[in-house]
Amino acid sequence: MKRIVALCVLALAIEGWSGDRALAGSYGLSSPMVEQDMPHGPWDQEGFEFTFITGPFFGPAFGVEGGRETLNYFSNSFRLGYNLTGIIGDGWYRGCFQFVGEMFVAEIFESGGDGGGSIVVGPNALFRYNFIQENWPVVPYVQLGPGLVYTDTENNAIGSNYCFQLNIGVGLRFMLNDKWAISGEFDWHHMSNAGFAEHNAGSNEAGGQVGISYFFF
Repeated sequence: MKRIVALCVLALAIEGWSGDRALAGSYGLSSPMVEQDMPHGPWDQEGFEFTFITGPFFGPAFGVEGGRETLNYFSNSFRLGYNLTGIIGDGWYRGCFQFVGEMFVAEIFESGGDGGGSIVVGPNALFRYNFIQENWPVVPYVQLGPGLVYTDTENNAIGSNYCFQLNIGVGLRFMLNDKWAISGEFDWHHMSNAGFAEHNAGSNEAGGQVGISYFFF
């Protein structure tokens, strides 16, 4: 009887080992699967995030009032983020690098002098780092990137209808689940024509925005 039991246990062990090998082979792995081989949700490498974010901006900002006229606008932005990495690092800097393409559309509600105008619009390229702690629903992030804008204002601080834009921002994203998140963000925009027009004082605006995101991976 002991021999029969031993033979049965040996047969089950061989069958289990063969099953593991087959499962590993079906995923192109040389060893049985482990948890790290599977996607980990919204921060999986090559995952995407679509965001709509909106809020007011006011300028001039940050001590650059001299020679610059008021330019205030209400921004609406559509963003598509792409995860350049999965989760990397350890400790407080554990996180994920993202590239974010943004279409920026803003309505001017105040322009100093004889500026007038109604719109500021253009594409931006943002490079973002998300600080991701395990089991934390809140994800802080920082971002920086260049852009191009068109505006129909004749504000002397701008000096040209076509300008370059520099964007710096910090934000907090609150994960509702692995598909949806809401965020709050503080941003600074600098617009100038880089000396390609007669006037190039530049315009600096700062503002707060709120947004909603959907992740797909």
